[in-house]
Amino acid sequence: MRRVLLTLTLFAALVLSWSSGFIGATMAAAAGAPAETTMLWRYLLTAVPLVTIAIARQRRLTATFLWREGIVGLLCHAIYVYGAYQAAALGVPTGTNALVASLQPLLVALAATVLAGRVLSLRTLLGLAAGLAGVALVAGNDLGAGTQGAALGLAVAGFGMVALSAGTLLGERLGTGADVLDRLTVHVVVTLGFTTLVAVPSGRWRPPVDPAFWWAQVFIVLVTVTAYVLYLVVLERHGSVPVSALLYLTPGIAAALAWPAFGETLAPIALAGFVLSAVGVVAVLGPARRRRAATHDPSSRTLAGWPPSESSPALPAELSASATSWSPRCSTRDIRCR
Repeated sequence: MRRVLLTLTLFAALVLSWSSGFIGATMAAAAGAPAETTMLWRYLLTAVPLVTIAIARQRRLTATFLWREGIVGLLCHAIYVYGAYQAAALGVPTGTNALVASLQPLLVALAATVLAGRVLSLRTLLGLAAGLAGVALVAGNDLGAGTQGAALGLAVAGFGMVALSAGTLLGERLGTGADVLDRLTVHVVVTLGFTTLVAVPSGRWRPPVDPAFWWAQVFIVLVTVTAYVLYLVVLERHGSVPVSALLYLTPGIAAALAWPAFGETLAPIALAGFVLSAVGVVAVLGPARRRRAATHDPSSRTLAGWPPSESSPALPAELSASATSWSPRCSTRDIRCR
């Protein structure tokens, strides 16, 4: 019984911390911070210790590694996170923002299937339709409520999710076999450079005078690190299937947390949309996971090669494809992309 309670507590902590990342984005937006400002200071606070550690470790990285990981970091961190933060700044509800991001594994699985030259099954097509229909219900509710900037915010969040998917596929294809800290450091530094180029010329590098902004930054860093650590613990102890299923709970949890924090309410039609989208994702990814579990393939417990060859914590999708061929063995959002 004690072990069961410990496991349930671990699962709950992972879902709560992962969902809280979207709360942090809304907190920063509520403090009056543009997306560029929030990203700049978040990645500056993250880059300093990572670069210091890299120097202390005397890491020597090749030019090929740097440009490959730079592209992946640009897609998975810079564009994806910018999309999520910009959506929050434009008034997209927290749960909706998380819901758009949660469709990334579905898109990656679909793309991997098509790239492998395989025919989409009826179940996959129905799952895709259900996932999109769920998003349409939630998005339609937000647009109908007249949320200012909701249309543009949803478009930006969707573009970021597509970039995250592309980065996941590219990162798996170009897997360099480096360790986690090396890849994460490159991703964070590239994102910091991208954000600097966007924020400084526009004058959006200055933090708001509201102290709530710095509380939001502390919150974002803490929940991001906590979520990453818990993700790896659950992945190592229980495998990729449970951790993937847990992350599909994040849109609903994020929406529930946003209610007392920001007064964001969830209409019945939006709730139905959340459920429909979750059903769609499970329908698309479920069969592939069961097939991998049946083969007892050890790589089913890895996250884009982690551990020990791949790297990069970041918040999302496990594409269990080989480095030389495409296959729809995808589960959660790649952790390097968070």
